[in-house]
Amino acid sequence: MEQLVRGLALVISAESLFALIDLCGLTPDDAIASLATTARQMTAAAVAATPTRPATG
Repeated sequence: MEQLVRGLALVISAESLFALIDLCGLTPDDAIASLATTARQMTAAAVAATPTRPATG
């Protein structure tokens, strides 16, 4: 979980947004959409890689 948080901090940062706008030529809306997509993909990959625990009860 800590690695996911660190990864998302990189994706969801002002510097990432500025890089997509300035270096890649995206519009602000497209840059935000790109960051959101990447954050969703990273989260899904982290969840998929997390072993499931048997239910206790």
